Amino acid sequence: MKRLNIILVFALLLMLSCGKRSSEVDLTSNKSDSATVDSVSQLRTSIDTMLVKQEKTRNISLDSAGILISNFLNETSFLQGVAQTRAIGGTFIANQFDFNTSPNFTEGALMWFCYNADDSNLPVFFLSTQKVPNISTFPTFPLTTSPLITPKPGNVFTYKLSDGIDKASVIRYLKQSIKVPDPISSNVPLDRTKAIHHIDEFSQWQNRYSAPEGGAFCDLAFSFFKNEPITSGHTVFPNGVTAFLNQKKSGVSPVYVRYYFGYEPKEINGKLHNKIRIILIAADIDGKNFVEPSSIILQKSVPPFE
Repeated sequence: MKRLNIILVFALLLMLSCGKRSSEVDLTSNKSDSATVDSVSQLRTSIDTMLVKQEKTRNISLDSAGILISNFLNETSFLQGVAQTRAIGGTFIANQFDFNTSPNFTEGALMWFCYNADDSNLPVFFLSTQKVPNISTFPTFPLTTSPLITPKPGNVFTYKLSDGIDKASVIRYLKQSIKVPDPISSNVPLDRTKAIHHIDEFSQWQNRYSAPEGGAFCDLAFSFFKNEPITSGHTVFPNGVTAFLNQKKSGVSPVYVRYYFGYEPKEINGKLHNKIRIILIAADIDGKNFVEPSSIILQKSVPPFE
């Protein structure tokens, strides 16, 4: 009887141990066990209401920008074709990104990935952006009812593979002037209903493909650049996006904000993140990028989330 009791206690402890492990499921697991699938489903459902602990928006070097864009151009299953025929980037007017300069103000630029298959007044693949307060949950669609800022088709540009797709070639490309075809009104308003349609189109479009390392290229259809402190060299700026907009090149402030698409293929501890990265570079009236050693280049948006 004593031996039987010991066996029963051991079995009970084993069951409790297994139950505990089943609730600690790695979201990246591909196990087909039904209990695991149920746990993953529950965890993914809870993600929608989870508070966001945001990764810092940071200044990156021109070298790092070159690596990310080169990665995009070298991904041959999907992204290389996108860069050639749809877009490697686009241009916004800088003054439409003005932010409150208070150190405690938490607004930022919320940038949505959009795809367009039916409107000749819009680019095919583009970013549509809005200024919003600090986000605390995962937004599914634009947070405000005001129109989003969107580039005209002529201000979205592709990449010629003949220019070279290695890092050095990309950096050389970034140092060249890209003329803005429509400098007076290069942004167009996009109402929220149409924006939702094109954001949904992007999700359907990218879901036709899988990243080489598995999973989607983007887990979420947006990237958020929070206007928070960044470090550039030995200087700390209390408002990163504001500092980006206020930087000078030969005494001249940015006239445009140019975005480029980069690619960061690594997994980040199984957390929701976008492998397609958005890189922001300021440009002058002639379309020449701010890419000096002292220039501020922004990339560390969220997602990913810490």
